[in-house]
Amino acid sequence: VTSEGSKIREYAAKDGTVFAVAWEGRMPDLHVLLASHYAEYQQATQRHANRRVLSISTPGLVMSAMKLPRGFVGSAHVPALLPAGTSPEGLR
Repeated sequence: VTSEGSKIREYAAKDGTVFAVAWEGRMPDLHVLLASHYAEYQQATQRHANRRVLSISTPGLVMSAMKLPRGFVGSAHVPALLPAGTSPEGLR
């Protein structure tokens, strides 16, 4: 939980590799959360016109975010890093 009250969750494999993040509350610093995948996020959002709902799916990053009356809710994961048996739908 951040100082502003937002909840941020990281999902990591047994070896410590973070393969997904999820958040609710204030929009987090996506540059920090997405790290090396931030450039891919920026490129994908250049073609996205909707400011309330974001849904992108590229080979290296799957992300969804929604603006709600009291903040944001969203998640992102790297498909190639999902551990076997892990469902992206459970990453909320």
